[in-house]
Amino acid sequence: LHNVSGLVWKRSVAKSGTEFKTSDPTRVSGIEVSLSPVEGKNLAGVGRDFTTAKSNDPTTAHDDRVAFDFDDMAAGAYELGIPDGWRARLGAKGSEDKLDGALSPLASDVALDITPATATVYGFVRNALGVGLEGINVSANGVETTTDDLGRYIAAGVSANDDGEIKVTTTLAGFPSASADAIDFAANTTTQVNVTRGGANSTVAITGTVTEAGTGAPIKGVTIKVDGKAPLNATGGKVTTGDDGTYVAMVQTAPNNDPLVDVTPSKTGYHFIPDTRQASAITGGSQNIDFTGYPATEIVGLVTGAGGGMPRAEVTVRAYDAATGGKKLDEVVTTETGTFSLHVPTLSGTVYLRAVPQDEYDPTHENYLGLRDSERYDWYDPPANRPNGQIAVIPGQVLQFGTFTGNSVQPRITSIRRGSVKTAVEEITNAITPDVATRGFSLVQGEPGDTIVVTWHYETRTTSGTTDAAYAADGTAEPQLLTSNRTSATRFATAAAPSAGVTTVAAAVRGTRTATNTAGTAGRGTAGEGTTVKHDRITTYIIPEADDHDYRDIRVTIGHAVTDGAGTARDNTTAVSARVDLAGVPHGASGVAAKRNVTGGSGDGRVANNITASWSGPGSPQLEHRVALYVQVETGSATENRWEWVVLTATPTLAAVTRDTDPDTDSGADWGKWNMAAFDLNATAGAATDAWQDDDAPALTYSVSQANLRKASHIRVDTRADDGGTWVKGTAAAIPAG
Repeated sequence: LHNVSGLVWKRSVAKSGTEFKTSDPTRVSGIEVSLSPVEGKNLAGVGRDFTTAKSNDPTTAHDDRVAFDFDDMAAGAYELGIPDGWRARLGAKGSEDKLDGALSPLASDVALDITPATATVYGFVRNALGVGLEGINVSANGVETTTDDLGRYIAAGVSANDDGEIKVTTTLAGFPSASADAIDFAANTTTQVNVTRGGANSTVAITGTVTEAGTGAPIKGVTIKVDGKAPLNATGGKVTTGDDGTYVAMVQTAPNNDPLVDVTPSKTGYHFIPDTRQASAITGGSQNIDFTGYPATEIVGLVTGAGGGMPRAEVTVRAYDAATGGKKLDEVVTTETGTFSLHVPTLSGTVYLRAVPQDEYDPTHENYLGLRDSERYDWYDPPANRPNGQIAVIPGQVLQFGTFTGNSVQPRITSIRRGSVKTAVEEITNAITPDVATRGFSLVQGEPGDTIVVTWHYETRTTSGTTDAAYAADGTAEPQLLTSNRTSATRFATAAAPSAGVTTVAAAVRGTRTATNTAGTAGRGTAGEGTTVKHDRITTYIIPEADDHDYRDIRVTIGHAVTDGAGTARDNTTAVSARVDLAGVPHGASGVAAKRNVTGGSGDGRVANNITASWSGPGSPQLEHRVALYVQVETGSATENRWEWVVLTATPTLAAVTRDTDPDTDSGADWGKWNMAAFDLNATAGAATDAWQDDDAPALTYSVSQANLRKASHIRVDTRADDGGTWVKGTAAAIPAG
């Protein structure tokens, strides 16, 4: 048995900086090499194959990206398979020894070198001055490519011509071709071949002077472009005028049938009339092009976002010469502080400014939650004293435009609070859910009720339905309010809405008028077409009994459907506000006072019959109390006793909790206090069984003897905002001996 191993690789070249970089070797993935037994001339008749991989398998002894190793090949004749355009040589890397009969038959170990059968040529195409020429067509024995802006080209996969050579020829429409001297062909090589195009294919120097209108003073630092690009002699990517206002722009000679090029000057603070002139880029043509610069008038201002007036960055501000758009005079993007500075020709008369959002935005930003194509729904109004964004250009002054005010159909929550009891004690006729009978106590003035009150606003633009840029809140859909746990990252589209929906909107301001609003009526106000209408709304949401978790810390969003000017729903989506945190209802117990009630004579004859307690603390619709005693417990069948906090449960009988809210009998310091009725210490049920729950682990239970129950040393009152919430432990209070 014999071993056949080998390498698969090539030499290559790539552009690097302003030059080239060659690589030896370069890995090539996907190249298949196979050995197939020749029928009747092979002992075992088993072939092998290998394909170069993109990454190396660390479990193999060789690099699977370039190397293969066929072990235990039987003697005999084999046919070698490699892709078209590749060749095989006998020996190590770089060998030029032909295979001859090495595989027919295979009689010993063989090393193969698999490389391309073609070559690569690369280089520069320059003019007689050594300037690289862009856009020149290059052909290397029929392999076509084009030079880049530095005059570079790379032609790979080149085969030899009939003379065993490589000939590089360059062409450009309207000019004679130019070639380099032929080079000898060698497979798997990279050879630099530069071409110089001289004579009519050289460059033309366009020169000129830029001066200031009125004074004739030279203007330094004016950038010159030819056909929208930097000239060939650009330094640092551009050509600018010197101290004397002159410039030299080297350009490639143009063909005689298309000799003209556009020369354009630019400098912040100046406008040029005309702003473009043409030069003849052929030998003997007119290449002296002068310009006159007119000092521009600067217009400065500010752009703020919707709601709150925070500066808005990356908003495009444009100046036009007509209210309907016309010619664009300048365009800038606002800074991080929302400011902008435009420059318009001093002789412009009146110009018109517009502010538009950038096309790109971050849809994950909280201001865009749940709203696709959000930038479409933002717009910016000019100051009231600048209708249509117009401003008169006054020479010699920096003009203060004012502030573009941002607007959006997306809601912004300005305040959120919990509704509270307004009377001294909760009115039974205006029931709070759940009602007093269900919860067993009344709420007092100032304590939270079952409502969440959201104040929010947004803007729309009045429209006749002819423009896609005007939007309104959908007048047929009631606003949707959503709540979620503060730790939830759930987006609006998948969050669970409150079971009871949204109550009737209490009131809304519609631009120039105030109106009582009924549910589902948005209103567009009385403002003229195309103007912004501001909407201030108050939505009161009643927390249904099933959504008692809304008494905890929550996050609230509010949203409404969006329609365009034609009344068509935009993207079937909803404009949603950013999330706003709302604190849970307060709860807790303080000032716990306990009493051990005893009967009997004196000393050891006295027997503790029950425990009563009272405490202070706020109330809320779903408030729950839990009373715990510190007692000595029995741990199952063990005889060892230890002290633990156990929760009063239904067995023995759980003492009722009431509240002092009767105006006829309760007043002063007792008003609103909580009371635990007498807890019977004589109960024996459960004393011998595991019926007393641990306060930290309800699944853990203990047995408490009647004697130990009577000796309970401390009491504690815990609270939580709703069923299922987290218990907040109160401060332990000693139980007097009685």
